Order: sequence, then C-alpha cells, then structure tokens
Amino acid sequence: MNKKERRAIVNNSLLDNPNMETQAKEKPHKIVLRTVFLVVLFALLFISYIFNFATDLYPEGLNTYCTAEFNVENHYNASSCDLIIIKPYKNINTAKAGDIICFSTNTEEGSGKLVSMAGEDVVIKLRNGETKTIKQVCIIGKQVEKVAVVGFFWAFLDSYVGIIVLSLIILAYVAFLTFSRINYENTEHGKKLYKRFRYKQAEERQRKKLLKEVRGIEGIDLKISQMLEGDFEQNKKKFLEFDYETKGKLKDKYKYILAEIHDAYLGKEDLSKEEKRRITAITELMTVPKDFDLDMEYMLIDLNLKTHLYDFDEDAFLQSSIEFIEGCDHKSDLINFGSVLYILVYKNSRIRDEKMVEIIKKYQERMSEFDKMGDSKQNDISKAILNLIKI
Repeated sequence: MNKKERRAIVNNSLLDNPNMETQAKEKPHKIVLRTVFLVVLFALLFISYIFNFATDLYPEGLNTYCTAEFNVENHYNASSCDLIIIKPYKNINTAKAGDIICFSTNTEEGSGKLVSMAGEDVVIKLRNGETKTIKQVCIIGKQVEKVAVVGFFWAFLDSYVGIIVLSLIILAYVAFLTFSRINYENTEHGKKLYKRFRYKQAEERQRKKLLKEVRGIEGIDLKISQMLEGDFEQNKKKFLEFDYETKGKLKDKYKYILAEIHDAYLGKEDLSKEEKRRITAITELMTVPKDFDLDMEYMLIDLNLKTHLYDFDEDAFLQSSIEFIEGCDHKSDLINFGSVLYILVYKNSRIRDEKMVEIIKKYQERMSEFDKMGDSKQNDISKAILNLIKI
C-alpha cells in the first residue's frame, strides 16, 4: 500500500468521508401537508382577488349570488357577518311589494324593500327608512335566506384586509421554510452531523457547568498536578477520588482535567519533562471513564501531536485499553478512541510493537461485532495503524 492509499484510508476513517453520504427523503405526509396548506392559501388569495377586482357584481355560483359585509348599513334586514343568499328573478315583473331585493349600481351595492315598480324605475325602501329609485337592470335578485356568522369568512375574502392578511401568511410561511433549510443538509450524513452537533452542545454546557462549580476551589491546579505525577495505578486512584463535591460522571471529571491540561499546555512553545509526563499520564487514563466522546478525541489529539509520550506505561495501557474495548457499548466511542490511538502510534514509533498489535486485534474484533449488529459504518483506523506498525 503506497502513501497516497494510506492517507485516503486515514482520511476516510477520521473524517467520515462526506462523499459517502446517501440521499434521505423527507416523510411523505409532511410534504403532502405542506403542499395542501400552500395550495389552500393560494386558492383563497386567488378567490379574494376575484372578489375584489374581477367583478362589480356579487359572487355567483350555481345560479345563486352570495354576499356578506362587516358593515351592513346598505343592506336591509341584515346583520354584520350574515351570509346573504340571493336568487335572481327569472322575470323581474314577478317581483312583489315587500320583497327584499339586492342591487348593484355603478357607485354602490346594497339591498332594500321593494315599494313599487313603474316601467324601468324601481322604488325601494332602505335600511334608514329613506326611499331610493333604481333601474331594473341594477337588480341582482331577491334575498331568500341569510345565515348568521358564516358571512365573516366571506366578508373577509371580499375585503382588502383579506388580501393583505393572506399575502402576509404566505410570505411568512415560505420564509420560514426557506430559512429553516439554509443550513440543513437533507442527507443521512447531514442528520448524523446535526445530532452530533446537538450532543456536543450539551456536552459543552455540562463541561462549563462543571468548570463553574470547581473554579473557585483553592489549590485545584496543584491537586491536578499531583494527581498526574505518579504511576498509572496511583494516578487512577487519585482520579477516581477527585470529586470536589461535583455531581458529574467520570467522563465529566476526566474532561475537566483534560481541558485544564489542554488549555495550559497547548499554547506553550516548549514543554518541560514534568509537563510532558502529565500529558502522557492523562493519555494513559483516557479509557478509565468508559466513555469516549469527540471533545476528548480532539483535545487528546492536540496534546499528543504537540509532544511525544514520556515514561509511557505500555503494560497498564494495554490492560486498560482492552478492558475499554471489550466493555464499549457505542461504536462512535470506539471510533473516537481509535483516532487517538492512530495519533499515538503515528507520533511515537517506539510503541509500534506486539502490545499495540494486541490492542488493534481486539479493536478489530469489537468493530466486527458492531458490524454484525447492523452498524456497518466504514472504519479503517485499525488497518492504518497496522500499516504504521509493520510487524
């Protein structure tokens, strides 16, 4: 395997190659609901435009006219938001005195009580008691029925307010759909990245909470230093006893200590032997919490890329790593651990020995078990590490 192929394997395993993503379709019922909602809104807006601009007459359907008003001053014997149903006369001469007729002129619409007809002139009584003379051609028909309250929706569509409100609703909904998808990747890989991002946010909040709880305790830096100055078993014991009345899990305590070391040493140009030993010690303890998230991965990689291991206890690391691998319940934790393991082998040629091979073999076995359970996410970290060891 040449250098280019090895690099491709490492990039594929450490970066979860985005070119391998597959398209994920959205749930059909959500698409249908959104489509129906938008179609209904546009249909109502279209009807509202017709009511307001396309005709001077009352809206008609099935040889019946309907109208409704918020302000019924021009309508005889009607209340606000009543739906008024109008039937046209087949022969206007059949109209009788007392009929409530609806009319539409060049200047107004309304209704009144028929008083008399003389040729083309029709005299009606208005709501305010006055009489009005209109032409027969202005008569739409006879008011045959009215339905209370229902007319509100009709009046709404037959007003400029309806056009404005419906337009704003459509604009707001389309804007919501647009902006909610600006940073959304509609793929399986994108969904996994989003879940990982949310998980990382929660982890960061937890870490900040833990930091806030222990920042004010005197001697915390000294205790961390003392905790990392012994051998593996001594450091492990001190780590497990490291509490300070916090309620965090082992992983939270480990991440706090690791973050302190990371923030203190990463910016330094030169590290002393003691500081290198502390980085090595915190690396030896990385499997003790039994969980291994992305924050731990990137901080450990940063520190171990900065310096070589110093007084590294391979035997203790071998035993601790195998216990972690055998008890690991999440493949993502195992992949994060493998990424750090690759950096350790890449940076420290002296640990490329049989003990590391034993760890890798156990790592491969556990990864195969996850694959059998249906988690077939590609991971070639073990191959990349074995290629570095070359035993």
